[in-house]
Amino acid sequence: VDMIGDTRLRVTNEISSTPWVFNVLKKTATRLGYEEIFAGPRAHILDDHSPFQQIGIPGAVLIDLKFGPGWTSNAYWHTEKDDIDKISPNSIEAIGHIVIESLGELSKGEG
Repeated sequence: VDMIGDTRLRVTNEISSTPWVFNVLKKTATRLGYEEIFAGPRAHILDDHSPFQQIGIPGAVLIDLKFGPGWTSNAYWHTEKDDIDKISPNSIEAIGHIVIESLGELSKGEG
Protein backbone atom coordinates (compact mmCIF):
# COMPACT_ATOMS: atom_id res chain seq x y z
CA VAL A 1 0.00 0.00 0.00
CA ASP A 2 1.62 3.22 -1.18
CA MET A 3 0.40 6.75 -1.91
CA ILE A 4 -3.26 6.02 -1.19
CA GLY A 5 -4.25 9.23 0.58
CA ASP A 6 -5.24 11.22 -2.51
CA THR A 7 -8.69 12.82 -2.42
CA ARG A 8 -9.12 11.56 -5.99
CA LEU A 9 -7.89 8.06 -5.29
CA ARG A 10 -7.48 5.80 -8.32
CA VAL A 11 -5.41 2.67 -7.77
CA THR A 12 -3.19 1.81 -10.71
CA ASN A 13 -3.98 -1.53 -12.36
CA GLU A 14 -0.47 -2.74 -11.69
CA ILE A 15 0.35 -5.45 -14.23
CA SER A 16 3.35 -6.96 -12.45
CA SER A 17 1.35 -7.68 -9.29
CA THR A 18 0.48 -11.33 -8.77
CA PRO A 19 -2.79 -11.49 -10.76
CA TRP A 20 -4.85 -13.51 -8.29
CA VAL A 21 -3.80 -11.26 -5.38
CA PHE A 22 -4.70 -8.07 -7.25
CA ASN A 23 -7.98 -9.65 -8.40
CA VAL A 24 -8.99 -10.55 -4.83
CA LEU A 25 -8.37 -6.95 -3.76
CA LYS A 26 -10.27 -5.56 -6.73
CA LYS A 27 -13.18 -7.96 -6.23
CA THR A 28 -13.39 -7.04 -2.56
CA ALA A 29 -13.37 -3.34 -3.46
CA THR A 30 -16.31 -3.90 -5.79
CA ARG A 31 -18.22 -5.91 -3.19
CA LEU A 32 -17.72 -3.10 -0.65
CA GLY A 33 -18.80 -0.37 -3.09
CA TYR A 34 -15.33 1.00 -3.81
CA GLU A 35 -15.06 -0.13 -7.44
CA GLU A 36 -14.26 3.40 -8.65
CA ILE A 37 -11.03 3.32 -6.64
CA PHE A 38 -9.74 0.59 -8.98
CA ALA A 39 -10.41 2.65 -12.12
CA GLY A 40 -6.80 3.79 -12.47
CA PRO A 41 -4.62 3.28 -15.53
CA ARG A 42 -2.62 0.12 -16.26
CA ALA A 43 1.10 0.32 -15.54
CA HIS A 44 4.11 -1.80 -14.69
CA ILE A 45 5.55 -0.71 -11.36
CA LEU A 46 8.63 -1.94 -9.55
CA ASP A 47 8.04 -1.14 -5.90
CA ASP A 48 8.30 -2.61 -2.41
CA HIS A 49 6.38 -5.75 -3.43
CA SER A 50 8.81 -6.64 -6.22
CA PRO A 51 11.63 -8.24 -4.14
CA PHE A 52 9.09 -10.51 -2.44
CA GLN A 53 7.70 -11.62 -5.78
CA GLN A 54 11.23 -12.31 -7.00
CA ILE A 55 11.63 -14.94 -4.28
CA GLY A 56 8.23 -16.48 -4.92
CA ILE A 57 5.96 -14.65 -2.48
CA PRO A 58 2.74 -13.47 -4.16
CA GLY A 59 2.15 -9.76 -3.88
CA ALA A 60 0.35 -6.74 -5.18
CA VAL A 61 0.81 -3.02 -4.84
CA LEU A 62 -2.08 -0.67 -4.25
CA ILE A 63 -0.75 2.68 -5.43
CA ASP A 64 -2.11 5.89 -6.91
CA LEU A 65 0.49 7.37 -9.23
CA LYS A 66 -1.41 10.61 -9.85
CA PHE A 67 -1.17 12.84 -6.78
CA GLY A 68 -2.09 16.36 -7.71
CA PRO A 69 -4.94 18.61 -8.68
CA GLY A 70 -7.19 16.99 -11.24
CA TRP A 71 -7.27 13.36 -12.35
CA THR A 72 -4.07 13.32 -14.40
CA SER A 73 -1.71 15.58 -12.47
CA ASN A 74 1.16 14.35 -10.34
CA ALA A 75 2.19 17.85 -9.23
CA TYR A 76 2.22 17.12 -5.48
CA TRP A 77 4.25 13.91 -5.39
CA HIS A 78 7.54 14.41 -3.51
CA THR A 79 7.24 18.20 -3.51
CA GLU A 80 6.70 20.81 -0.81
CA LYS A 81 2.99 20.59 -1.73
CA ASP A 82 2.91 16.94 -0.57
CA ASP A 83 1.50 17.71 2.87
CA ILE A 84 -1.30 16.73 5.23
CA ASP A 85 -3.92 19.08 3.75
CA LYS A 86 -3.87 16.99 0.53
CA ILE A 87 -4.65 13.73 2.35
CA SER A 88 -8.13 12.23 2.47
CA PRO A 89 -9.06 10.20 5.54
CA ASN A 90 -11.83 8.63 3.42
CA SER A 91 -9.32 7.28 0.90
CA ILE A 92 -7.12 5.82 3.62
CA GLU A 93 -10.16 4.28 5.31
CA ALA A 94 -11.39 2.76 2.04
CA ILE A 95 -8.05 1.09 1.31
CA GLY A 96 -7.82 -0.17 4.89
CA HIS A 97 -11.33 -1.60 4.62
CA ILE A 98 -10.49 -3.32 1.32
CA VAL A 99 -7.27 -4.83 2.64
CA ILE A 100 -8.78 -6.05 5.91
CA GLU A 101 -11.82 -7.54 4.17
CA SER A 102 -9.52 -9.30 1.66
CA LEU A 103 -7.34 -11.05 4.23
CA GLY A 104 -9.53 -14.14 4.61
CA GLU A 105 -9.59 -14.79 0.86
CA LEU A 106 -5.91 -13.98 0.46
CA SER A 107 -4.99 -16.39 3.25
CA LYS A 108 -6.48 -19.24 1.20
CA GLY A 109 -3.94 -18.67 -1.55
CA GLU A 110 -4.48 -19.09 -5.25
CA GLY A 111 -7.26 -21.32 -6.35
